[in-house]
Amino acid sequence: MGVLASCRLMSCEDDLGTLVMVAKYPMPNKSKTRLGKVIGYKESASFAMAMLEDLLHRYGTLDGVHRILLYAPLEARGKFEKLLESHMLQDAWELLPMTGGDNDPTSTDLGDRLKAALRRVRKLSKNSYGSTLTPATDTTSIAGKLKPSTSGTVGFVGSDCVDLSIFDIRNLLQTVSAGRGYDAMILPALDGGYVGLALSEDVPASVFDGVVWSDSTTCVSQLQALTRSGVKSVMIGDSFPDIDEIDDLRRLYKRLSKLSQEERTLNGVSRTWGILKTLSRQLQSNENVNDEKGEKHDVKEAKGVAGSSQEINKNALCAKNGDKDLTVDAVSPALKLQLQDA
Repeated sequence: MGVLASCRLMSCEDDLGTLVMVAKYPMPNKSKTRLGKVIGYKESASFAMAMLEDLLHRYGTLDGVHRILLYAPLEARGKFEKLLESHMLQDAWELLPMTGGDNDPTSTDLGDRLKAALRRVRKLSKNSYGSTLTPATDTTSIAGKLKPSTSGTVGFVGSDCVDLSIFDIRNLLQTVSAGRGYDAMILPALDGGYVGLALSEDVPASVFDGVVWSDSTTCVSQLQALTRSGVKSVMIGDSFPDIDEIDDLRRLYKRLSKLSQEERTLNGVSRTWGILKTLSRQLQSNENVNDEKGEKHDVKEAKGVAGSSQEINKNALCAKNGDKDLTVDAVSPALKLQLQDA
């Protein structure tokens, strides 16, 4: 993430599209529960909130991007409004409720709700083309000052990968919006999921149908869904760690501890680091953590890769789902999969 400063020097005049960040309001016993079993449920909720706040600030500085916070549950609307206002970000983010099911972004019908969100975001852009955004029946315009993207590109990210820099987000959106020949770009997670997905305006909402969520084969499953929807050209980008288990948290602590306070501020992780410091005794209690994957992802670098992209993504694409090998050929022989150089 050390490229944040250099990113400010990049041309940000182009309309790169819409960035949708999926977020569940952090609450004890509801957020990061696997971490909560180890560090305490109140502490895991505080950690989730710190990451959310850091990412809202970080991505809120992106020019040329319409930013939407896809939130759950529905009744948390007022809390999210207050959160944005307390950080003076009410003009930076558009609130969009996640509809369908119990509005829990981790439940099994996540694909249906992402599909619905994609359609609503695209409809919003078309209906508001060239005009100042006004409240709609299915959106919340906090200040009426946000302008929708005129680009059909839509990118989805979560709220638990603080290693994803604004450089990575710009590259994610630019890859499918700048005439590079790609219909989609996906950023794998080291655990087999993915932390980012960008779709061009021609990609149908059916790309979320049949995806296996919260599984070690989620990334491959998403690639298969892209294939079924007729997507021919996908860029597989760098792999990133997300934070679900205690060892993930320990590795993040060790990465951030190597930065100076100035670097942590520049990289937009001050709130996350503040919570991690309060947990330092617990996180340092086991020094025999396997850092083979996590430590090679340097928070100061844009690459964010454990080993080479080719090695990681080859391993991801060869993951198993039951008795069936999921390989590039199983995804689709016609699908153009290009591995981004590390």
